[in-house]
Amino acid sequence: MSAVGIAPNYAVHPGTMLEEWLEENRMSQTELALRIGRSVKNVNQIVNGVADVSPDLALALETVTGVPARLWLNMQAQYDADVARIRRDELLCDSVAWLDNLPVGDLRRRGYIAATARDKLTQVSECLRFFGVSSVDAWNAVWLEPEAQFRQSGAYEAHTGAIAAWLRLGELESQQIEPQPFSRARLEERLPLIRALTREPQGSKIIPRLLRLAEENGVVLLFIPDVSGTRLYGATRWRHGNPVIQMSLRRKTDDQFWFTLFHELAHVLLHGRNRLFLDGSDSRGTTEEHEADEFSCDLLIPKDRVSELAGLRSLDDVDRFAAEIGVSSGVVVGRMQHDGLRNYNWGARLKRTVAFAEAA
Repeated sequence: MSAVGIAPNYAVHPGTMLEEWLEENRMSQTELALRIGRSVKNVNQIVNGVADVSPDLALALETVTGVPARLWLNMQAQYDADVARIRRDELLCDSVAWLDNLPVGDLRRRGYIAATARDKLTQVSECLRFFGVSSVDAWNAVWLEPEAQFRQSGAYEAHTGAIAAWLRLGELESQQIEPQPFSRARLEERLPLIRALTREPQGSKIIPRLLRLAEENGVVLLFIPDVSGTRLYGATRWRHGNPVIQMSLRRKTDDQFWFTLFHELAHVLLHGRNRLFLDGSDSRGTTEEHEADEFSCDLLIPKDRVSELAGLRSLDDVDRFAAEIGVSSGVVVGRMQHDGLRNYNWGARLKRTVAFAEAA
């Protein structure tokens, strides 16, 4: 029995039934060939499973043997399906090593993989189904190409299979969303409103409001929990004319969260539509990433106010400054820490956690 499903690991050609009929009716292949108007060679090929039973031949056999044409054709169709399945199972056997590159345990916990750890062939089949591809070669073509482009852009050393899985999770979720037409001008107009959300005191309200703003402006905003091994904070790509921003929830304090969001929005507003941008801890090497970082920094804390950060001596100073420029105190503390003005323990209590429960 096959390790995938309960189908037999053999295929029965309709020539087998024809050979049995000839034996039971004591008829030679030569005589049958005369009766159905075919060559002896053709009959021999059918009996030996070399030639297929066509619709015309099935009708001829029905007339001579009394076996309905649909049975001959059904048997041929079943044979073809079984041969294809056997070949597929052989490919699955050759693809078991591919599983080592995938976060199978993570996908199982999320309900996409049901096969047990021992059932490798079914695991391969379910992983191919999850990624929406028919083979490992197809997976390489669809999912490794953007990953390869990203690797060329920096020194990122994340797990390729984990990145592909995380991106696929976003792809599946984005397929359930029908956004409004995207407008660059409208999104730019909404940036101050999005920035003002940094001061929202109730973290649980931030995500629902962001989702509404994104939907209204034609942006697909996704919050997909991190897949072990990705080390990604966010990703930006385009789907059917709409930007898709995917965030991993790794950065939950408000300073990191808002920096990542505006970093991804920068890719939408500044960079090409035919690109995939992945934002990770080791992905800061390209011009586009530097531009996105600068966009996010300048939007959160205007350039003409940055020089004042060095003069903030107390947490009360931070609160006052944050209120003046209209961002959260956590954003200001995070910028001071990033710029080396304070250590990473200073002002930690001013940072807030953005609650993601509402986004699930």
